[in-house]
Amino acid sequence: MPGEGHEDPTEAQIRWQVFQAIAYGAKGLLYFAFHPFGVGLPGGLVRCEPKHAVGPCPNALEPTHHYWQAQRINSAVLAIAPVLMRATVLGIADLRYQTVPNPRPVLDAMVDGGCGLLDISRGEWTVSCFALAPDAAATAAEGPAATATKALMISNYEHAYTQYASVSWACAKTQPLSCVSRSVHEIDQRTGEAREVEDDEPDLPGFQLYLDAGSARLFVIQDGPKESSSFKSDDAARLTSGVVPLVSDLERLAALHRSGDRQRLQRS
Repeated sequence: MPGEGHEDPTEAQIRWQVFQAIAYGAKGLLYFAFHPFGVGLPGGLVRCEPKHAVGPCPNALEPTHHYWQAQRINSAVLAIAPVLMRATVLGIADLRYQTVPNPRPVLDAMVDGGCGLLDISRGEWTVSCFALAPDAAATAAEGPAATATKALMISNYEHAYTQYASVSWACAKTQPLSCVSRSVHEIDQRTGEAREVEDDEPDLPGFQLYLDAGSARLFVIQDGPKESSSFKSDDAARLTSGVVPLVSDLERLAALHRSGDRQRLQRS
């Protein structure tokens, strides 16, 4: 907050401070300063009522514009708090446009076993991976947020402008893209519910996520099937066009021919 020569922050700057703290594992927030420094001095979420012109600020207070800004930010944080309170930071990737031209190797090194995100477009990002403690009272019927083992947070490190993140999800490396609807769910910052992650710009190439200035988005990741040695990443693309079964049949026939099993070859 302003005071002693510091500028008065915008809502995006306050939001940036909040979500960067959360990205690094913060479990609580305290705004400084909630209370004004005195009559006529800016810098709090509340201020003295105008009738108190001199002296220390009494208990008669009224909200400032920062109070309502904090209220909006806190509402979003409270919605995702049940997941965050189960979360322990596993790894963080600080992806800056100038210093990290290729984010994928940094993401690969962030956490052993990955965190649901294969790649992200070059930009100003903080990407955090969390382990989620089991919820003893949770059942599969309560939804993906209750049963997920990991969470992923993508934060817009810029508080001056919005960004689109073009992402590649890890499950689509070995499965059709439809796996995303089963493996990745976003925690809605209005309702707190887990919902299928959606492409914010489906007419653009890739999978697009919109992030407002200084904001962040939280996703829960479901454990998917392990990669099979017989199922390669290019097979996932072929599978949607029906090419994989044809290739498999040709390989089977070639194997029978090499083995000399003419009787089974004739039946095929």
